[in-house]
Amino acid sequence: MRAISIRNGKGNADEMFVDDSVPDPELRDDYILVRIKAFGLNRMDIMQREGRYPYKLLPESGNIMGVEFGGLVEAKGENCKSDFKEGDRVFGLAYGGAYAEKIAVSEKMLMHLPANLSFEIGSGIPEVYHLQCSFT
Repeated sequence: MRAISIRNGKGNADEMFVDDSVPDPELRDDYILVRIKAFGLNRMDIMQREGRYPYKLLPESGNIMGVEFGGLVEAKGENCKSDFKEGDRVFGLAYGGAYAEKIAVSEKMLMHLPANLSFEIGSGIPEVYHLQCSFT
């Protein structure tokens, strides 16, 4: 799988490159495998790339950055209870791993992408949406 990596683990934007040797994410439990069509870029991502954001990526994301994405459901873990099905347009929030072709993410972090939104627009919404919901 291809993903965006950073030479030496941190640096400026020139240190980013397409890495063709990243293993595919593992599907498990209540996770859903999504083929990413677009991902968001926000201030946190930039600060993390520069080594200035105290955020530890979870094991499922490896060293791949990115928390917002939009894409298509490819598969569901055996313990999924949601109504997502293969081919559904989704957008979501992850603990890293969105700067890649695929991501395995908890079904609780996904939403159906409305037909009137593009993957690009949808991938810029999840963090703001989840933050707003936590304050209401």
